Amino acid sequence: MNLINIIFTVLRYFKILIINLFITIFLLFIFTTIFAYTSRFDKNTESIFEKSISFEECTNSKHYRLSLEQSKILNKEISELIDYCKSKSLISSEWLKSRTYWDYHYYSQNMLNTPMFKYYNSDLFNSRAVPCSDNVSDKSILNIWTFGGSTMQNMETSDEMTISNNICLKLSEQYPVSLMNLGMGSFYSEMEIHKFLNLTKFTLAHDKVATPDIAIFYNGYNDSQRVIWGNWSGIPNSISERFASSLHVSSKLSESMFWLFKALEEYYYFISNGKINLISSSTKEIANYFSKKRIIQNELLSKKTVEDQQIGGLLLSSVSYLNDQRVLSGICKVMEIQCITVLQPVLPLRNKPVGIIEEKNFLKFENDGTLSLVRRFYNEVLLRIFDLENEYYKVLDISDLMNKKNYINLPFFYDFGHTGYFSGEILGEEIGFFLKSIVEN
Repeated sequence: MNLINIIFTVLRYFKILIINLFITIFLLFIFTTIFAYTSRFDKNTESIFEKSISFEECTNSKHYRLSLEQSKILNKEISELIDYCKSKSLISSEWLKSRTYWDYHYYSQNMLNTPMFKYYNSDLFNSRAVPCSDNVSDKSILNIWTFGGSTMQNMETSDEMTISNNICLKLSEQYPVSLMNLGMGSFYSEMEIHKFLNLTKFTLAHDKVATPDIAIFYNGYNDSQRVIWGNWSGIPNSISERFASSLHVSSKLSESMFWLFKALEEYYYFISNGKINLISSSTKEIANYFSKKRIIQNELLSKKTVEDQQIGGLLLSSVSYLNDQRVLSGICKVMEIQCITVLQPVLPLRNKPVGIIEEKNFLKFENDGTLSLVRRFYNEVLLRIFDLENEYYKVLDISDLMNKKNYINLPFFYDFGHTGYFSGEILGEEIGFFLKSIVEN
């Protein structure tokens, strides 16, 4: 009888433990849900490119404040900025997080149609609208594609003010231009080359899009930080996660936990109306932990690199980028397509930051070592990339543009390399001027 009593006592305590555990989990779920929901009303937020935001949040952001300073210096109407924030508030968090996946070049943005932001469907390769080239029908049309990461995608400004549209405006002074903005956030040089090759093949049996006469590759932001971000595989997190989720591992518990916390991340993100918060970030980190446990089985993807890792006396990131450009140079020559690689300006390259926002970010990059590594990357690349030029591959270096007399007092960068609302006009005109000389010759 004593043994039976002991067993029942243990079972009773175990039952109480299980009930308390479920109550604790339930209360924790309720508490975290309430916490995530309250972040909907948090106005102290700055990340305007990753989530849905209200008009008030947009006008309180660093991006808006920097753009406002630009408008004063450049004598621009602030009504454009107000309209931008109104249009920005119409973009849902679901669109910002969603992707249209392509087999060979990873992903593109989905369709979108607001007053200042328009994306086409897959018939036009999910490109962003370039108003300057709308309704161009002349047979002698100059067909141009632009590639790059988020700075070419240019969501920090309207369709009219993007780098791509301003390139088109400069060239259309003399030529009828059709231009496709194919920039996509997080893309590195090698991903842009894959996309370029993939899409040129699609044109072979495509009656809406022609093979480009000119392809522009806008680089520097992502490639210079590739090792710093610790993502040496070259695959953005959204793709790494897809890879991890496709792995079949022996531990079903690990697999289940990965999907559980991915689901919770999406739930808390939804509850907070698309705002990144402590709870969504925590569940994401836990999901990433299980994701990394699965990826670690692949030695190539799990290989660790240090920020200043070198090969033959050059930074690993510099060697990688130059290899990509060597391949691109050959591809363009064989395909007889005029390719232009543009080395873009970024904040660490400014001789003297302008305004509180630039100064604060500049100091951060200086203190954490990013500044010196990025400058070294650019120096190493610039010493060698021009050797790759041929009749079909040219390099335009505008990395020092913000240090020139015309712009030395203009605040330009919202963060590492994303720019203010009016910056695309300056960058697009500079690239367009260079292209005119190429076309004329």
